[in-house]
Amino acid sequence: ESSPEPFTAMVHYICENPVRQKLVLRAQDWNYTDTVAPGWSLGLKPTSEGFRQEWWKWWNQKVSESV
Repeated sequence: ESSPEPFTAMVHYICENPVRQKLVLRAQDWNYTDTVAPGWSLGLKPTSEGFRQEWWKWWNQKVSESV
């Protein structure tokens, strides 16, 4: 799904994998979770507070460019 709620739930689930495997105590402590997408500026992690808003801003821009 490409709407905000299912997408956010999926991102949260994936980010929590290292916690479930007891590799870290918090998802934010796992250094290998990052965002890679064409044209995406590096540095915004899915575990960061503003990720959802920034992601959807980027997504909507890419969708409008493809129309």
